[in-house]
Amino acid sequence: MSGVVRKNENGVAEVEVVSGGKAGGKAGDKKGCNIFAVSEYRAGAVKVLLRPEEVILSKRRSGGKGESSASSASSASSTSSARNAVKGKIEELTDLGPLTRVRTDAGLVALVTKPSRESLELREGDEVFATFKATSVHLVR
Repeated sequence: MSGVVRKNENGVAEVEVVSGGKAGGKAGDKKGCNIFAVSEYRAGAVKVLLRPEEVILSKRRSGGKGESSASSASSASSTSSARNAVKGKIEELTDLGPLTRVRTDAGLVALVTKPSRESLELREGDEVFATFKATSVHLVR
């Protein structure tokens, strides 16, 4: 994903990202959100990297703070140390042996075990929350 660092407080950057488009894009671009990442970058364009196995999926919001939609920032809450919780819809499920790759319209990809997929009853079109720690996000230029 592409992003733009909007601010940085004490080494935690707030990054505006847009799935399938460019950060800072025009109305009508694909949905975006703000996420948090540990980084010394203070401003400017970045690439946002997140390993799929670092993403936790749930059907209910379980981490982050505030309204966690693809159009608003999420931050820490008292229920979890995860700084990011992004809402999206499942666009694609791909079986990979004992794992399932889950791609969301928020531009995030998660890897879950087949038992997790079955217990969550994940289906294409389902709304899910992707939660991940700021320490899991890597920003590069």
